[in-house]
Amino acid sequence: MAIIRQRIIDWLGNVVSDTNPTPAETQVIDDLAACQWMEVARAVMVSYVVAAIQRSEIVFRTDGQRSYGRDAWLWNVSPNPNQSRAEFMSCLLMRLLKDRGDALVVPVKRRGLTHLYLADGFTPEPHPGGRDVFANICIEGSTEVVRRSLTADDVYYFRIDSDSSWMQLMRNMDALYDQLGTSVAQALIDSNGRKFVLHLEQDINGTEQQRKAIENYIKGNLRSFVRSSNVVLPMYRGMNLERMSAGPTGAVSSVNAATAQTTQIRKDMFDTAAACCRIPAAFLEGNTNNFEQLLESFLTFAVDPIAKGVIAEEITRKTFTQSQWSASNGETSVTVDTTHVRHVDLFGVADKVAKLIGSSVESPNEIRKFTGQEPIPKPWADEYQMTKNNEAAGGGENNANQTSANAAPSL
Repeated sequence: MAIIRQRIIDWLGNVVSDTNPTPAETQVIDDLAACQWMEVARAVMVSYVVAAIQRSEIVFRTDGQRSYGRDAWLWNVSPNPNQSRAEFMSCLLMRLLKDRGDALVVPVKRRGLTHLYLADGFTPEPHPGGRDVFANICIEGSTEVVRRSLTADDVYYFRIDSDSSWMQLMRNMDALYDQLGTSVAQALIDSNGRKFVLHLEQDINGTEQQRKAIENYIKGNLRSFVRSSNVVLPMYRGMNLERMSAGPTGAVSSVNAATAQTTQIRKDMFDTAAACCRIPAAFLEGNTNNFEQLLESFLTFAVDPIAKGVIAEEITRKTFTQSQWSASNGETSVTVDTTHVRHVDLFGVADKVAKLIGSSVESPNEIRKFTGQEPIPKPWADEYQMTKNNEAAGGGENNANQTSANAAPSL
């Protein structure tokens, strides 16, 4: 504990010696003070990622064609009778990114229907070179739902490398930040608290009963007087109550210093958690400058690695076989569509939409899906178009096709 104390004080910029802490300092170190500041910071960071993935649809494709089968229903609408998709994904991601570093989703088949449940607890049993086994699976507080051990082929197991990842870094910093925050908070309380000195002209003596009466007076009347705003305190002869104060200037300065330190610690923790989660710190501070770049960075480095690198890959390999994937040149797979994370203002994206349609990147109906509009029930709305500005330089047949495409009705 002395090493942690040394580091904490160094962060505050004070000069310390290498001596062991006093009993009072040790008490401050050992008191973790209930407010787990880094835990709060991490929860806020993870909630941003959770909110983003909750808005992302999990898309199943077979031979390049989108599927709306049972798997799509479970992962996008209703995973089980007791949870909505949003609640299910929130619990899964919190378990994966904040609480454990891994999460186990168990398909349970009853009466011909399959449901997905997030395991509350389980015991992984590694089998190097073989299939891992998961035992003691607890679902909704009960081990009766799944009474036997399951292999890796029977479940969806999402995992982040917690031994060397940002999660382990934040776990190691939890206690340090909590102790640091506790010390500063206690300094603020001490500076802003009311303290009194009771002067007695003579020692407390007399009979045992008299001494207890005086002690009860001090513990009862004086304590009530100090804690209350409107109260009368009877004083005995020889007693004088004096309030201790560092003076208005010193007190205000001390409180301001402690408050500034508290604010700085909170900011430092959020900055650290943001860096570990690969989220731009300015994005969390409400700074709207360069918002597009910040959002792009957030989606690229914080959301996509989880959505596409962890969730989509695990669902793909547990839903389709290698032969299905190979036969379709990778078109049989599962993807997490994060394009709908950002809010779309139809008037704000009008110019970009025109460019996407006019350059054959998207069809009108593909764009309408992105903007949240109903598709147009006409064949031309699913065709790709190209404007004259983007026509091929060679002319000929390509120009004729492009002219035909341009003749399609407009949106």
